Amino acid sequence: MKNDFWKYDPSADTWTQKANFGGAARAYAFGLGIGTKGYLGTGYDNINMFRDCWEYNPSNNTWTQITIFPGIARTYAVGFCIGNIGYVGTGSYTVDFYGYDPSNGTWSKQANLGGIYESGEVGFSIGGKGYIGGSTRDFWEYDTATNGWTQKASFAGALRDDGVGFSINNKGYIGTGRDLNGHTKDFWEYDQSTDTWTRKADFGGTPRWGAVGFSIVNKGYMGTGYNNDNGLTNDLWEYDPSTDSWTEKADLGWASRYNGVGFSIGTKGYIGTGYDAHSAKKDFWEYNAGICTPPPMPANTTPPANQNICIGNSTILSANGTGTLG
Repeated sequence: MKNDFWKYDPSADTWTQKANFGGAARAYAFGLGIGTKGYLGTGYDNINMFRDCWEYNPSNNTWTQITIFPGIARTYAVGFCIGNIGYVGTGSYTVDFYGYDPSNGTWSKQANLGGIYESGEVGFSIGGKGYIGGSTRDFWEYDTATNGWTQKASFAGALRDDGVGFSINNKGYIGTGRDLNGHTKDFWEYDQSTDTWTRKADFGGTPRWGAVGFSIVNKGYMGTGYNNDNGLTNDLWEYDPSTDSWTEKADLGWASRYNGVGFSIGTKGYIGTGYDAHSAKKDFWEYNAGICTPPPMPANTTPPANQNICIGNSTILSANGTGTLG
């Protein structure tokens, strides 16, 4: 029996400020989660572009600088995680791409993106494949097995930059951003199995660009950003793919921003850096969606010879741990 039940705490839906990002304040950085840690680096502060990268440990709320990004300093880098490796690249009109292995703290050069890069692309991963697109019609798939890129079905939405991308289970999503009309709230789903795009329910908040997004278990989250009519935003919305619907969640209070980063670690979401109305930021926030991981199932310690039970016979089953043995 699979131990895939997820408990929900309805008293949650809260934000907690955590330790400030360890590097200089910035926007247009990359952010991603690998295993139990978060990673944030590169970016721009209106004067300097950066190459430094940092690891966030939620267990002790600390930042540690890691090996410097091997490419040139840049803005708009795209990042996603496949397995235990983080992949970061493109940005600043470059097409180079690198993998980061946290087990040994090293970066390795990967194949360049197959197409021509435009600023403001988004990235996400589905299973063992990574994807980059959104700013042009071109949409590209990265395969770790071959270290190669394959062009897939063109993005079906309007061209845009500063959009948001994330994945939920085996589907990818791209939405919001800055298009020819100034800002947008349309939302699109990519089906890896059929290589097709489907328009879904529009983002629940106002149109915007420079928002952030992340996914936790089987829900997606999108928030903050800049609305051309009303300015900075601080709201957060939850997307449920099973009902194709959006629900407004707790906002970030006074911590409005645009072009920050968002990622998840386990059952928590994180938002940090970006610009407010005055300058680049380095504050960092944790979102508790109220989803709790289930306790581990007890281990079956019954000897193999006693696990085959025939009619008319009996045996003793044993297990270590708490809970119900499936």
